Amino acid sequence: MKKIALLPAALAALFVLSIEGASAYVSRNDKPPAGDCRDIVARYGADQVWFGRYSGFMGLDDRAREVPFSNQGCFPSEGACRLWQNENMTFTRGGSLGYTSCEPGVPSRYR
Repeated sequence: MKKIALLPAALAALFVLSIEGASAYVSRNDKPPAGDCRDIVARYGADQVWFGRYSGFMGLDDRAREVPFSNQGCFPSEGACRLWQNENMTFTRGGSLGYTSCEPGVPSRYR
């Protein structure tokens, strides 16, 4: 009877550990760096800055699961923003892409 009672607790512990591992994996600070908008706007002016967004999923090592991933920031040129988009695609290890953009100008809330 004791073995049966331990089974749900063991399964719950495995689930919690898998979720914690996935969130720690995505929240690492080694995702592709994006420029700080306030610093870049101060240096180049809001009209000369490109704003990039990336949203999708990161493939985990077993390729059977994906976890949400997003990144955003400012860049001094379109080329720098496009390079950053490609770095995000590589970083997510083949995870599904939801949305990505590089647009001139910076939304006011990021200035």
